[in-house]
Amino acid sequence: MQIKKPSQVQTFLGIAILLLGCIAVAGWIFHVPAMVEIKAGLVPMVFNTGLCFALAGVALALPEIMQLPPSNLQTVMGAFLIGLCCITLLEITLDKNFGIDLVALHTWLNYDNVRPGRMAPNSALGFICAGLVLVLMNHVNSKWQAIAVQVLTYVVLVIGLTGLVGYYLNQDLLFGWARSARMSINTAIGMIVTAGALRFSWHHADWYRSQKYLREDQKITLASAAIIIVVIITAGLTSFVVLQQTLEATLNQSLRTKLSERKVLFRTIINAGINKAQVIAQNYLVTQRFIESSRNDQLKQELAEEARKILGSQFTGVTLFDPLGKQIFAGGQNRSADNIQIKLNTQTSATLFWDDGFFLKTEFPIEIQTRQIGKIVLEQKMDEFEHQMFNIDGLGASAEIAICTAVKTKIQCFPNTVKSTPFMVEPVGAAGHPLPMAYALQSETGFVQALDYRQKNVAAFFSPLSNNLGIVVKEDTAELYAGIRDALVSCSLIICILSGFGIVLLRFQLHPLTSRLFSSENKLRKSEKRLKAIADNIPAIIAHLDVEERYLFINAQTSKTFDAGDIDIIGHTIKEIRDPELYAHLQPYIRMVLSGQRVTFESSLNLNGKPTHLQSSYVPDIDADDNVVGFYAMTFDITIPKNNELRQRELEQQLRTITDNLPVLITYIDKELNFKFCNRTMFKWMGIEPQDIINHPVTDLFGITFFEQARAQMDRALRGERVEFSSELTVRNVTRLLQTTYIPEQISDGSIVGIYTLSSDVTDSKIIENKLTMLARVDSLTGLPNRLQLNEKLNEAINRKKRSKKAMAVMFIDIDHFKSINDTMGHAAGDAVLREFGRRLKAAVRTTDTVARMAGDEFVIIIEEIQTVEEAKLIAEKIIEQANQIWQIGAQQLSVTTSIGVAFNLDEDLNSDELLAIADKALYRTKANGRNGYFILPPVVC
Repeated sequence: MQIKKPSQVQTFLGIAILLLGCIAVAGWIFHVPAMVEIKAGLVPMVFNTGLCFALAGVALALPEIMQLPPSNLQTVMGAFLIGLCCITLLEITLDKNFGIDLVALHTWLNYDNVRPGRMAPNSALGFICAGLVLVLMNHVNSKWQAIAVQVLTYVVLVIGLTGLVGYYLNQDLLFGWARSARMSINTAIGMIVTAGALRFSWHHADWYRSQKYLREDQKITLASAAIIIVVIITAGLTSFVVLQQTLEATLNQSLRTKLSERKVLFRTIINAGINKAQVIAQNYLVTQRFIESSRNDQLKQELAEEARKILGSQFTGVTLFDPLGKQIFAGGQNRSADNIQIKLNTQTSATLFWDDGFFLKTEFPIEIQTRQIGKIVLEQKMDEFEHQMFNIDGLGASAEIAICTAVKTKIQCFPNTVKSTPFMVEPVGAAGHPLPMAYALQSETGFVQALDYRQKNVAAFFSPLSNNLGIVVKEDTAELYAGIRDALVSCSLIICILSGFGIVLLRFQLHPLTSRLFSSENKLRKSEKRLKAIADNIPAIIAHLDVEERYLFINAQTSKTFDAGDIDIIGHTIKEIRDPELYAHLQPYIRMVLSGQRVTFESSLNLNGKPTHLQSSYVPDIDADDNVVGFYAMTFDITIPKNNELRQRELEQQLRTITDNLPVLITYIDKELNFKFCNRTMFKWMGIEPQDIINHPVTDLFGITFFEQARAQMDRALRGERVEFSSELTVRNVTRLLQTTYIPEQISDGSIVGIYTLSSDVTDSKIIENKLTMLARVDSLTGLPNRLQLNEKLNEAINRKKRSKKAMAVMFIDIDHFKSINDTMGHAAGDAVLREFGRRLKAAVRTTDTVARMAGDEFVIIIEEIQTVEEAKLIAEKIIEQANQIWQIGAQQLSVTTSIGVAFNLDEDLNSDELLAIADKALYRTKANGRNGYFILPPVVC
């Protein structure tokens, strides 16, 4: 008995999961981004996730497609999922790499994953749950296992839904996780589909469909609880997604404002420093001292003294140069700025650098009437720059303002509130994506949530400040979203409480309804028990089915007949239980009963290894509205009477087969001489189908003439005598020689009630007999009469001579030197010579004469009705002439001669042996005379 457990929906979903996984696996192998991520920039599905989906799809779809038992395959696949994902969770927990992430397959795609190929933890947890379901659902033998299978399936669904909503919630930003901990959208969708496929899989299992482990109210409560939890969690997460998006917009604007303020502040501070230095450079006294210093050294000293006064006005260094660039004076620290310095994009030459603080170096020409008479370089400490530019008031504790420049292939940054000294970073993070500062140094302005140089998730606004100088205002997302995260954690507890409250409330609401339902069911069950007891003791298969052909009730005889319990049949359709051939046989009758007709029919099938014949009656089940809602089936085992009937038919068929294949005409004729039986030979001989002559008289078939010939034999047979006779029958222009036997049928009272007739066609036997007789009297090589026929012909000729009183002659002829022909040319050539010699002999005599081959090269000719010996001479000479003509044997020509001995008989009364002896003696005389001639011996000489 075959019962289809998986549903078509499960198979379809299993194929969808298999394709999803195979596409991802192929995408990583062949480096196709579109196959691993739904959209560029989104988190892709890693190789191991795709592999897990492919294996889950195989476990769910293959048993139905290949008609395989699902238990072993699903157990193996489930165990693999559990093992792989447990190792993955262990990697995540210990922050170790056990080599299962297949990093080499993932390095070609940059997606901000610091652990390339690492499966998200919620993905791993979902696959562990799915694997447990695959392992358990085919081995459920307790209530808790049944509950576990269902709960784990709903957990997979919740993980998929939360993963989908959580992707937009950006939980990696909320909790500061690495981006690899984020479930991809296609993984979340696949997890949801997997949960659906698992649900359909165990929904059709026997342990679930029956109430062996769970009552219907428990199933309803469990399913409703799952729905409540899914709805509450999904609704809650969706609300947080909206809240998070609102917060992101606010943060975006806040960071944008901070950055704009810093850019304005940067320009303000730098311009103020430049203007301050410019005022000093354009001081009249300094200019005058430059003019006078060119006259003598005393005035140069005064210029230096004036420069020293500048150092007291917040400038840390001053350097004076003459028109030729020669240094005149250098005062203050005049730092070298080996750490970091940036030449600013301003009208005046200005450089910003760090040397245990921020400094601005400016350079101005000293001019008089547009003529440069020297140059002054001023350095000033930018205490206000450091204090105001890196002030993070109004931002979080993790906030950071960075000002950096590009140095070759790296980024060099000024110290800030996080770093007390200049520091160098790579422009690309560990995950392969550019840092926010890298965008700023490429003259881009914008907002991004990404990993910074610390490999932490940040929200950052970036923009260029000046030539080869960028600024980034950023803050850790873990701090930015702290409020939402704390609210989410708090709400999680509330969600759990609400879910529990909802489940309890649902249970209290359902319990009264289910109690009444069970009370009604108990009464109905008792009634059904009585009816079933009656039905179980009826020696017939009784069943009740709905319009979908699904079994609603069966009696004990049904279970016994199909070697299955009630659980194995009830709830399944006829198509699921019966084999396809039998179901196709039942289909017309099922359609008839579902149309409202009552039908009775017979079926034959193999039950428990035994051929069984059944007679079934289908009665429609019609409700109060006259609608057919199903049908009742009652089937009786008619195997014994049916087997007897079939045995009778089988014996008749065997007899028919035997008689139809006998090469004789077999009939049965009753005492009124009407045909009651005839085998197939009737059609072969006479072209009449056997059934067409049944109950017809013998005269209709054979005609009056043949009937009159056979009537006497029929009468003898009807008197109880076995009769055998031969006859000739001509039908359809074919004449047959028949050997017929009539056998009377005598019953127990001694009376004859009919005749069995057996007629054998002996026509072919007679023909073969004649042919054999002919072959015994003819020489096979030449076609001439042989010695046997020669003796007959010779005796007949002697008798005719006696009656006609005319002479006759017998010629004994052989071929001269025939042995040398055989020896030199071969036996084939010798045979050709014999055939040609026989043909020439026949050509030399009359058609009334007889030419025969005695043996070897010896021939005999009987010549009848001749008058004189001269006639015999003429014939002998003609034979010699024929023999002496050139012979063409194959490709060779040769000359052949013959010797003839003639026995001439006119009046003597000689027998055949005497004539042959005379001819033989005459032949020897010819050979003695030199051959190639003839010799005649009259009888008197002998």
